[in-house]
Amino acid sequence: MDAGDARIKRALADFAETERVLREQLRRDYVLVRAAERRIEAGILAADAVEAIIASYQRQFIAGRRSWLDVMNAVREAANARLSESDARVGAAAATARILALSCRWQPDGMEVTP
Repeated sequence: MDAGDARIKRALADFAETERVLREQLRRDYVLVRAAERRIEAGILAADAVEAIIASYQRQFIAGRRSWLDVMNAVREAANARLSESDARVGAAAATARILALSCRWQPDGMEVTP
């Protein structure tokens, strides 16, 4: 009887620990999704701003006021901003997929889940 009670207590303790770990992972992934949303917005704004700078630098290069190196550095900055935005999108998608999988709401065939 005591051994059975001990197994039940151990199973309940394991369940509580697993639930705690799962909740923590869900919280962590939710924070990652929210942060990625902010990074996506910032990446879009930065890339758009750099595109305007590139156009300006190209005009100034033609006029002889900027060097080709200035133009290429602006292009590199635009590429980095777009890469940052893409990385944020991938991170958000991965965290969202983990949230859906951990909450048993993952629908790999693309069907929507009704609450």
